[in-house]
Amino acid sequence: QEIIDLYSSLIKASTAVRDDNELVSTQTGEKPMVIRLFDPRAEARFISDAISRISGSSVAVLYRTNRQSLEFEKQFAKDGIKYEVANRRKFLGRREILDLAAYLRLASGSDDEVSCERIIYVPRRRIGDVTLRKLKNHADLGLREAARQRRDNLTTTAASAVAGFVDLVDDLRDKAQNSTVAELVTYVFKAINYKEYLESSLDEPEERIENVYEFANFASGFSDLISFLDECAMVQDQDSLRRSHATPDETPPVHLLTVHAAKGLEYDVGFVAGVERFLFPHYYAYVLTADPELREAKLEEERRLLYVALSRAKKHLYLTLTRLRMRGGRALQGPPVTVSPTNTGRKIQEDGDIEIKSQEMMDVMAAWRN
Repeated sequence: QEIIDLYSSLIKASTAVRDDNELVSTQTGEKPMVIRLFDPRAEARFISDAISRISGSSVAVLYRTNRQSLEFEKQFAKDGIKYEVANRRKFLGRREILDLAAYLRLASGSDDEVSCERIIYVPRRRIGDVTLRKLKNHADLGLREAARQRRDNLTTTAASAVAGFVDLVDDLRDKAQNSTVAELVTYVFKAINYKEYLESSLDEPEERIENVYEFANFASGFSDLISFLDECAMVQDQDSLRRSHATPDETPPVHLLTVHAAKGLEYDVGFVAGVERFLFPHYYAYVLTADPELREAKLEEERRLLYVALSRAKKHLYLTLTRLRMRGGRALQGPPVTVSPTNTGRKIQEDGDIEIKSQEMMDVMAAWRN
């Protein structure tokens, strides 16, 4: 009933959703909770620890944008928690991340053939299949060295394009010597005009660009490029190992999914992550919308999405937010969702990263009306 009361208050605040008959539900769980943590890593640790104490229940972690899944994937893999990312590749397996990771491998000094072959086409640089086959004929040299030394049998256009690719890799290797990992990710993104490539060649470009920003956030936690690439490989290896040892009688996996993907689904326990201004509500509703009426329409859509998120939990509901969240290696500038501590609500064990142990959920709803 507490969960029903919560999203009833959201509906009353909404100008678009008024039908209280939509609230018919079997929810009978405990009082919902809001927990504020220091940053997304602490958020993922808290949720992972909470899930490890749950047995025999269906569990979902919901978020506004796909890029938020990375911290949960890393933490769940580390803690041995079985999970599934709904309707999506795992974060580190997404096309845009694989492209940038391949560039970073070459920037690190590696002549990895798979990475080289992947990025020689991305973005398109007038290097076709015929040119690639000619370069691969020099197997003793490797693809990158063949591109450097064996251009005499190529057309003028192809030779010029291959020379440009070699110069680019050399430039990235020089840049890697004097840059942080996050700076190098950003440099690669700009040097290859990857934003323009995403916008002109692939679907969902805005989401892919956000994923690149999150990849830069991930990189900001590492002091050297090799350690970062090793960590990326380890996260993927841990997930593969977990899958290979899975047994049919194990508990159901935790579902990681966006609020959009969660429509029509229900779970015993729901975690809604990142309930803070500029994330959920999304910053597009604030920054990219100058017209007041359009801005209100976008915020109204955010309220509807929050209603969807809140109503997915049948028994237990947790909303988490952070004091610090990064975008592209930089702190997001903007006020967090205002949440005022009270003495009501169910207590949880105090943790050094947890700022708020107990919250009145109505305070969150008040912030969404502004």
